[in-house]
Amino acid sequence: MAERWTTARQAIVRRRRPPASARSRYALDAVNFFLAGLTGIGAPFLSDLLRDAGWTYGSIGMAVAMPGVAVGLLQAFAGFYLDRARHARVILAAASVAVGACYALLPSLVHGAHFGVYATLFGSGLGQALFGPLLAGLALGLVGHAHINRTAGANQAFCSLGDVAAALVALLIIQRGIEGVFYLVGVFATLAAASALLIKDQELDRDRAAGGTEKPVPFRVLLRDWRVLVLMASAMLFHTAYASAFPFVVLRARQAGGSDTTVAEMIFVTQGFMVPVASVTGPLLGALGRKPVLGFGLVSLAVYLLTCVFVQSPGALVGVQALGSVGPGVLAVALVVICADLTRGTGHFQALIGTTRTAMVAGGVAGTFATGFVVGRLGYWIAIGALAWIAAASALLFLVAMPETRPATAPRS
Repeated sequence: MAERWTTARQAIVRRRRPPASARSRYALDAVNFFLAGLTGIGAPFLSDLLRDAGWTYGSIGMAVAMPGVAVGLLQAFAGFYLDRARHARVILAAASVAVGACYALLPSLVHGAHFGVYATLFGSGLGQALFGPLLAGLALGLVGHAHINRTAGANQAFCSLGDVAAALVALLIIQRGIEGVFYLVGVFATLAAASALLIKDQELDRDRAAGGTEKPVPFRVLLRDWRVLVLMASAMLFHTAYASAFPFVVLRARQAGGSDTTVAEMIFVTQGFMVPVASVTGPLLGALGRKPVLGFGLVSLAVYLLTCVFVQSPGALVGVQALGSVGPGVLAVALVVICADLTRGTGHFQALIGTTRTAMVAGGVAGTFATGFVVGRLGYWIAIGALAWIAAASALLFLVAMPETRPATAPRS
């Protein structure tokens, strides 16, 4: 009897343990950590670098937009390519080094022709377009559908932790000159590339990274699945509200008497609270199901934005960012897991990740432009209130129209 009990317990442990080795899983966590630093350091300080070099605000705006334009144009196509590509580790390492090199070159380019800076930043965006689909594909290729929820949660937690760590290091380095921040991006890129190559290639299942190929269908057939359309629309509406609101919430904090320290505290609170949010979201997606967990995250954004309408003091706005971190943290994890559910066996996992993220980028860009117009004409309160309604529409659409996607045989703990 004791022998039978031991055998049963060992079987349960094997089922719960991801198929990949600890080295590969920790290496993937490290990649997420360093890539967050890579993309999170350069962008916030880019405007300062260009302004110090004598650029006009119009030129700065165009330069800052270049990486986002490249990501928006390429990300969906990158997903299609990566579903069929081999050597994902090498592609990720090369993309990381290329993006790092682009940012490290900027201090030597800003005093020359503007075109060189535009081209370099656009090139960095082409590399960044690979990151989202690649990281999701590596996670699924390593651990499979049974463990993707926990792995995606851990990856996102390390991503947010990387944002916080990179910002702290950047604040120390910037005292010796802003150029050092961009050289630091090159260091983070090198570390991300090295971490990617530590993932054991033999543990990566290429078919599994694409979602499996047991029942392949053309991607246009997948887009006729109303669950896919609901997910994409909900994610786009959510990102329209969130990406558009945060810059103006920061502006409101400044107008209420906040300083640069207040802005830094808002960013640190947002990213810092995303770490525990992402950590618990992964297990909860398995235990409670995808729909209630993501639905809660979407609703939390509407509550956060409504709170921002009524909060007055800079200190209170800093505290409210803890609530604002819930929705993005939950969505980042749930998007990977639900896309894995919807594309299981079709061979289009990374393509759907890339396409959905492209829709989110488009929503964020359009929303930011429209919000700036509304703030200028009607004021902050009307603009943030309107974004709260958009966030509520995202949650309502998802909760009403989206069925549960967790397989009936999925582990619930």
